[in-house]
Amino acid sequence: MRSAASLLEAVDWNNHLLGPREAWPAPLKLVVNSLLGSPESMYLVWGPERIFMFNDAYRPILGPRLEAAQGARFEDLWADAWPSVAPMFLNAEAGEASRVIDLYIPMARYGEPED
Repeated sequence: MRSAASLLEAVDWNNHLLGPREAWPAPLKLVVNSLLGSPESMYLVWGPERIFMFNDAYRPILGPRLEAAQGARFEDLWADAWPSVAPMFLNAEAGEASRVIDLYIPMARYGEPED
């Protein structure tokens, strides 16, 4: 299985919404480097386009979505989960915190509904 870093390298950033990696803002570069180096399962959603990036520990969660996940728009990648998590994203984008306990997030990573 390809590493999260190699999947990130494989994205054609020159033709992507974020543009070439060398032109990314310093905070994004810092967070991506920290994310990739973390042993904990982590993902990042960046900017108004909600660009999704993840680390190696997060790979199993993606299932068959893995190969197309780095650099995807969050709500496209996780369209089935988006209705459940959208309020938290909208709060974060408005500068507000969210706290959720036992959030039900239905999805169908392998074509069958799962919780």
